[in-house]
Order: sequence, then C-alpha cells, then structure tokens
Amino acid sequence: MVIVSQSFLAAWAIIYFIWIHQGDTVYYGWGTTEEGYVKFQKKYYLFRELAWAVIIIGLFSYFICIVGRYSTALKEALNDEEKKAYKEEKEWKKKAEKALDAINSGKPDPFAKKKKKKSKKDDKKDEKKDDDAAKEEGEGEKAE
Repeated sequence: MVIVSQSFLAAWAIIYFIWIHQGDTVYYGWGTTEEGYVKFQKKYYLFRELAWAVIIIGLFSYFICIVGRYSTALKEALNDEEKKAYKEEKEWKKKAEKALDAINSGKPDPFAKKKKKKSKKDDKKDEKKDDDAAKEEGEGEKAE
C-alpha cells in the first residue's frame, strides 16, 4: 500500500508542477504569513519529491523481498503424518464451509447423517419385538 500510494503521490507531483502550476517557485509550509513557508524553485522541489518517492519505494520493495526470503527460509518441511493431518483438516474445513453455505441458503445440511427409511421387514421385526415384549409382561403378571 505504501508503494502504491507513494507512486501516486510522485505521479501527482509531476502532473501538477509540470502542467498545472504556474510560476517558477513553490512555497512549502503552513500559516498565513510568509515566515511559515519555505521557498523552492519548481525544478528543485520536483526533484526533491521524486527523490523521496524513489527512496521510499526502494526501501519498502527491499523490505518486502527480505521478508519473503526470510519467511521461506524459516519454513520447515512437513513429515508424512503432518501432511496427512493437514490434508484431512483442509477437507474437513471444505466440508464445513459447504455445510454452512447450504444451511445459510435454506437447504438441508448435505453432510448430516440421514435417518434410514425402514423397510417392511424392519417394520415386521419391530412388531414382533413389541408382541414378544407384551407377552412377557402378560406372563409376568399372571405368575404373580
């Protein structure tokens, strides 16, 4: 961001002081009287602004390159277990993201465990279990 903004400032200085600003002097400073201002020739002021831009852009570019190299040098190679764990975590996060997207859009969770539909055989088995349980209870009451 610093590099981009400094480039725009340099471009604006060139455009303004070459094509827009009338006169050979530039007043730099603040206040209402001339005592608070410094007087520069237009060429010197433009040179000064562009030199500052080159210094800032060069230093920040260098900093970005050094930090990139340093971060690459500090990376450790992952062993097989860490690679496997990383892949599993990545897949899990992808599934979670899909599920959240589906839930937020009003669709059912695609990864939720679905209830099995009972077949006729399962219904008959359940009825048989209920009948057997009822018989056992009836026998237990008669024995008393």
